[in-house]
Amino acid sequence: MKKVILLILSVLLIVAFAVPVMADVSFSGRILDSFITGFAPKEGKADYNYYYSYIGLTAEVDEYNTVYAEFWGSPDKATLGVKAFPGGMFGLSALYLDTDVGAYFGLPVGVVGRLGNFWVSAGRKYEATVHAVERAGYTDAQINGVNATVDFGIGNVAVGTSIGENWGAAAGQTLPAQQLILNLPELGPVDFQAYMYGKGQEDFKPQLGANVKVSIDPVNAAAGFYFDMASEVYGFGVGATAGFGMFSVGAGLNGMKDDMINYVNLEASAEVIENVGVEVGVGLGLGSAYNDKTFDGAEISAYVKPGASTWRIGYIITENSYAHTSVVSQPDGGLFIQGDVTF
Repeated sequence: MKKVILLILSVLLIVAFAVPVMADVSFSGRILDSFITGFAPKEGKADYNYYYSYIGLTAEVDEYNTVYAEFWGSPDKATLGVKAFPGGMFGLSALYLDTDVGAYFGLPVGVVGRLGNFWVSAGRKYEATVHAVERAGYTDAQINGVNATVDFGIGNVAVGTSIGENWGAAAGQTLPAQQLILNLPELGPVDFQAYMYGKGQEDFKPQLGANVKVSIDPVNAAAGFYFDMASEVYGFGVGATAGFGMFSVGAGLNGMKDDMINYVNLEASAEVIENVGVEVGVGLGLGSAYNDKTFDGAEISAYVKPGASTWRIGYIITENSYAHTSVVSQPDGGLFIQGDVTF
């Protein structure tokens, strides 16, 4: 614990002395906290808590260079009553330099180089439903390496590779991971992405994928597909939501090589008054992994959104740790309370 406190104090001191000398410094972050109780810990239904937070510091060194540092903490489902960080994790999750090469050389296209430790994401934003079962084959990789993004107006291409061992990589993984991502976010109502992600195998067999999202009021639809060349496994997902006044309904499903219809999600919500409403989600497991138990779970919750935050209280019925809007669950469900703010 003393080491954690010293680390936090050191970071705060560095920030305190650095801020006055930086030309332009901004902060961003997120705090997400959720816990669930089954009201019967003596029967083996343990209470669970999930806490996640990060603070990002962006410093514009000059007109061409920007430095970003991100600090995060999470107990990773520590039992209620246990102090967060002694039973969990705290650390530096990103630290990199962005240089606007295109502006420096006056190029006709935007070119930004990135060097350091950063996250590479593909497919995460391509979802229509809350449960996001249609988000097939997305990847979130934390790499230590170099990346270049070329912006050509209607979209951009990002290409990069890790250098040596990645932070958070499996023990012994020292081979580089490569990524190539094409984003076309401004094709009218269509947002399209295609990507290749190599996971650092000796025999280069990357994962290939494509995602699309279409927004035509009052309907939002999304679909994704991926093929993993190493395992020869493919998967797909589709989903859509539609709003009708104060009501919204949605459905999504995904499938894979051996289970063409693996999971189905149904959802509905009603905004009773502005920023106050109720939401219901039902999950149906149809694939072989669910052992013929079609009903995976159901969740009902009430929410309020005062400003930038979202507060939620609800109940989960499940025998398989199902959750819809809650980021925490337990095998037999229970009552949950959750707070979330991004700034």
